[in-house]
Amino acid sequence: PPQHWLFTTGQIQVNGVASYSDLDPDSWPNGNTIDNSEWNNNYGPNMVLFTDTSTPPQGLYVVAHSPVELLLTAPDGTQTGYNPVTKQTQRMIASSYYTSNQVGNDVTHGGPYTANLKELGVTGASAGNYVLQIIGTGNGSYTIDVDSYDLFGTPSTKSFSGTTATGVMAKVNIQYTGAPTSTPTITELCAGDLNGDGVVNTTDLTIVESAFGSKAGSSAYNSAADVNHDGVVNVIDLAFVSKEQGCRTRVQ
Repeated sequence: PPQHWLFTTGQIQVNGVASYSDLDPDSWPNGNTIDNSEWNNNYGPNMVLFTDTSTPPQGLYVVAHSPVELLLTAPDGTQTGYNPVTKQTQRMIASSYYTSNQVGNDVTHGGPYTANLKELGVTGASAGNYVLQIIGTGNGSYTIDVDSYDLFGTPSTKSFSGTTATGVMAKVNIQYTGAPTSTPTITELCAGDLNGDGVVNTTDLTIVESAFGSKAGSSAYNSAADVNHDGVVNVIDLAFVSKEQGCRTRVQ
């Protein structure tokens, strides 16, 4: 469940350990630093860091309206976001963050809660192709906003929507340059396009049907047909590909 936000005011040393000073007026046991057993001197990948020194204004920022998690792979292969294999949040891309932007009642530490947004950002993003994985955490529709800034700090926003189910992964290629007046090229790949030909059709259904009932480790198992990656090809995979019929790769 969501917790709350606090404002860190600077980097400090506590008993020789790097930490942060903070302002947290609520009843959480932070005091005026995050040097405690709750946070252990670090909010991890949820921290959004700022600097008072001059930095390049270009950047790439992604906001997801759930039910999804995000994992971004940079041109150099580093990743930031939720890793579906380790089931952990990681922050390996330089000057990046990944956080769940949802808050509850700061007095009762309970609901009602605001809408759960997933936010992923890369400040000073390098040029190249970024691969965004969209990982379903439930059944339903989602919307992704991609905000980018060029070398002069000029903003642009592109948005797209899709449907997902628990465990289903969709991929989006984001070609980013950061050049003046440029905007990223976004290529949306359909999660149900199992053979990668750019369209979801009966061929993809046949792939699921051919492996139907198989489990991981068996000779009939086809990982491409296991759309939700649960180790078995069944009616859930068939229903999802059926629902995606007609979906085509989209470029914007």
